[in-house]
Amino acid sequence: MIDPNKLQYMTMAARLRGYADGLNDEYAAKYETLIHTLNKAADLLEAVWVEHTVQDEEKPGGTD
Repeated sequence: MIDPNKLQYMTMAARLRGYADGLNDEYAAKYETLIHTLNKAADLLEAVWVEHTVQDEEKPGGTD
């Protein structure tokens, strides 16, 4: 079962990537550091989400 509190990690990662992509389209040179930081934050949040989903898949037992 998906934990709604943990789902926020994936949702926020997607939002951060969207912001970074928007900046990259128009202002890549001016905001290069900010774009990198947003993408790094998205990577970290996504890693937490993946870890959560892998742990759920490894749990023994039936379905939730």
